Amino acid sequence: MEIFISLIPFLNGGYYYLEYFAIGIILILFLCLKKEIKIENNMVMYSLIGLLISYIISIRFAVDPGLAFTGTIKFLVVIFLYISIVNSDKEKLKKNMVISGVALVVLGVIFNKFHSGRLISFVGYANVFGMYLLMCIYFLKDMYVNKKYKFFLEVILFIGAVLTFSRAIYILLGIILLKYDRKKVLLIIGIIVGVSLFNSSSERVIKGTESSSVLERFFYYEDSIKMVHDNPFGIGEGGYYYLQKKYQTAYYSTKFVHSAYLQKLIDVGIIGSVCFLILLLLIFKESNHKYMLMVFLTHSAIDLNFEFLLGYLMLFMLMKDQELLIGMKFKKKYMLLILIVMITGLLFISKSKITAEDYYVIGNFEEAIRVNPNHYKALYGYIEELELDKEYKKAEIYTLKYIHNYPYDIKGYEKLVDIYIFLNKYDKIKDIENMLKDVKITERAYRLKRVPDLNLKKYIEEKERKNKNVR
Repeated sequence: MEIFISLIPFLNGGYYYLEYFAIGIILILFLCLKKEIKIENNMVMYSLIGLLISYIISIRFAVDPGLAFTGTIKFLVVIFLYISIVNSDKEKLKKNMVISGVALVVLGVIFNKFHSGRLISFVGYANVFGMYLLMCIYFLKDMYVNKKYKFFLEVILFIGAVLTFSRAIYILLGIILLKYDRKKVLLIIGIIVGVSLFNSSSERVIKGTESSSVLERFFYYEDSIKMVHDNPFGIGEGGYYYLQKKYQTAYYSTKFVHSAYLQKLIDVGIIGSVCFLILLLLIFKESNHKYMLMVFLTHSAIDLNFEFLLGYLMLFMLMKDQELLIGMKFKKKYMLLILIVMITGLLFISKSKITAEDYYVIGNFEEAIRVNPNHYKALYGYIEELELDKEYKKAEIYTLKYIHNYPYDIKGYEKLVDIYIFLNKYDKIKDIENMLKDVKITERAYRLKRVPDLNLKKYIEEKERKNKNVR
């Protein structure tokens, strides 16, 4: 079981729901093979159960109930990961994690697992991968192995962390080394300088907080607070992506808010977030890895660690190192029952259309909008469908709705221009100019060019030229 858990990073870090479910099923099988399963009878377990209940409640208030249901099943896997780690040999697991970290770096480079010049390996996301490598570096420092061999492993892990080109990872790596091994700070600086000479991604590190990706996150955070205020019970997992456009004060598109704590507030509401914070506080209070845990939790405040099962693996590995002293035995027949439910759920979700995205993918835009009225991609797809069917009047109504709901998205204004050209309503285009003027634009949004900017005259000329060529 320890070997399998250390292979989770190779399965996209347990990001996609199919991998999540598959991991859950395999963990349950491993637990069933054990002679005895013990579950800690403590507040950590109760906090996890409280969080699971919050996920179940969020289905009722979800933007997309199908996605929220999937998120609930995913969190059930998190609980089984916790039980698996509690019933594992943690020292053996730490060694396996270090080996998997080194393998991820080597194989990631060999198979060119880079995205925009940043090493993502098989995890699929540079920042979470970088955090995992920091965890491996931390566990390696206490391992009793040959000094030369340990140094060799450290260098590979250092190079991997540097190749993620994550600003936060660079800072946190420096903090860890200053605490535990100051001599290696110069080595890291040398690796960073050396790698930067051959990789253009180093520019994002040099720009630091002036980078648009950093400044853009302030929009995410500010806008998400308003979302939480209006949805205290949460909007279910996956809902943020579809609801964000209604709350944004600048144009952007992001699947997550880039803060584990705000994301929990959005997904499962205030009650769920309280359970999550209690869980973190309980683990922190008992942990004998407080410094590393603080590093991990700080990184989680500005990134997506808990969108991956790998994030929970890192959290649970920083729990107190001791054998399970107090616990309650768990009967295997209940585990087998849960296994059957998990397999049935996996088959049902993989074969059924339970989310708006399922309908959107097959082009059934009306059904996607029915399931999730905030599915803006489906709404836009439906408008284009109406346009192809030459139902321009109806397309105009839905485009105006799109602009009203998503005033920062330039696509809505462009589509309305297209419709007015087809309807020969050139006088109406003046209204679009007024719509653009009415959009509230902050100085920061203007500076980052996150505003609906449309040169109507130029756009109309280009559109008419294209239409003549088609004719």
